Amino acid sequence: YLGFGLLFVVGLVSAMFGVALVPLRLRLGGVALPVGLLVVVAIPVIARAGAWVMGARLGAGCVALGWALPTIAFVIAGPGGDVLLPDVTRTWIYLLGTALLLVLAVALPLPRGARELAESHGLGSLEP
Repeated sequence: YLGFGLLFVVGLVSAMFGVALVPLRLRLGGVALPVGLLVVVAIPVIARAGAWVMGARLGAGCVALGWALPTIAFVIAGPGGDVLLPDVTRTWIYLLGTALLLVLAVALPLPRGARELAESHGLGSLEP
């Protein structure tokens, strides 16, 4: 159970970094590359890695839930407005793109032997 809890915390932390990195642009020469696009891909990759490590899609689900809870809180406009995730195109790409890729990370089946490999290392067992 500890592994799944840690993956939930990883999801929380990735949401914090994601929200902070979405507006940033990385300048390479004269081209401005959006860092948020890297985050859109990185968070689902982390979720999928969690599923493989734990040998269960629940690992990816824990990361996805950990990402979704604070992200939803950041989207809700407070008394100061929507400061963290403003209503602009890059925010919608971040929200919808990451959510869609997280659904895929959770829904896609794991490769053969992933569960056995995780259990052989003492991970992923839901039984006490």
